[in-house]
Order: sequence, then structure tokens, then C-alpha cells
Amino acid sequence: MISSVYLIGEAFSRDWMKESLRYLCKGRRVFQGNNLFSKGACYGMMERLTPGETGKNHVFLGKDKLKSNIGMKVLRRGEVSYQALLDAGINWYEAKNTMEFYLLEGRAVEILITS
Repeated sequence: MISSVYLIGEAFSRDWMKESLRYLCKGRRVFQGNNLFSKGACYGMMERLTPGETGKNHVFLGKDKLKSNIGMKVLRRGEVSYQALLDAGINWYEAKNTMEFYLLEGRAVEILITS
């Protein structure tokens, strides 16, 4: 079962295979041509599979992405520091983190949410 089709390149913008494309793309999500959407979908998947410099300098947000960084202040070797739990820009349904810590004073954990 094929749910998405990526048609990249100038050859697909010509008239030589209109009927074949109509049949191939029927009932599927199609990204065609040399436009922002087709390139964006390809670059997005490439960045997801092999993260590069772009992902380090930019946060890509969408309706399924975390809009804020989530973390907490912790005492590490006698100094207060920030412990990141989840980063903005990751899919909320794939977000997970595991951490063990001890509560020294009180019984509360303060979660910091930073836009």
C-alpha cells in the first residue's frame, strides 16, 4: 500500500505523462514539482533521518509539534542547572524521556515550559 508519492524534478511538470500521473496519484498524498511543498517534504524527511546543521539552528513547528521546551531546574554537583526534558519541534506523540532524580527538600517538582 502506498500512501504518499514524491514526484521531484522538472520532468514531472511537463505534459508527457499526465494520464499516468493521474492514475498513480489517485487517492494518495502527492508532492509534485519543484515547489516549496515537494522540496519541503523531502528535506523534512532527510532531516529526520540524518539530522544536520539546519535542525540545530532552527525549530520546525507544525500542528503535531511541541511548541515549547520542557525542562526543570536541578541541583547538579552543588550548582543549580537546567535539565532539558523535551525540546520544541519534536512530534508530541513521539516525545518521551526518562530521568531518575531524588527530591531533597519538599515534595514538589517544578517543570519549566519555555516558548
